[in-house]
Amino acid sequence: MKHLFLTIVLCVSALTAQAQDYGVLAGIHNTDIDAPNGAPAVDAELGWRAGLIGKYELSDGVHFRSGALYVDRKFSAGTTGSKVDVKMAYLDIPVLFQFQMNETIALFAGPVIGINVGKKLSGSTNNELQNTKGLYLLAQAGVNFTFDQIGFDVYYERGLGEIADDSYENYSIIGTNFLYWF
Repeated sequence: MKHLFLTIVLCVSALTAQAQDYGVLAGIHNTDIDAPNGAPAVDAELGWRAGLIGKYELSDGVHFRSGALYVDRKFSAGTTGSKVDVKMAYLDIPVLFQFQMNETIALFAGPVIGINVGKKLSGSTNNELQNTKGLYLLAQAGVNFTFDQIGFDVYYERGLGEIADDSYENYSIIGTNFLYWF
């Protein structure tokens, strides 16, 4: 696990070292998740993300976009009186391809590798999420609006699998980001 993490960090660092544009990103998103059969209902919660990004031009109008983002994904499950609040922290490494429609608008899509760096359960002694997975794969697609050095993303992100053994699965996230390019 440590070797995989180090390999991913080195690859992203090497790619973003060659980046033509660097920036910072901060955003909010609404996180929902699918409950397993027979599990209590899930309530979506508002989370946030922040990090560094880089963009490298592959060809005219096509860019590779990656970086390192700290992401807070939250949801709650259960009924009144026995609710569990779940807060998962990830280091996300997006591997996105961005297609410029014009100077201002671009479409982007690709996988996101989520590395679980923390979890917090509160409100119940439920052990369903004790065995969370260290790596989690997501798919992301969205639209980017850029005005000089300032940009905004609107995106949809979908998790691909369980976050823990025999547990909740398939994050469904809708969010927006603010970007500032140096």
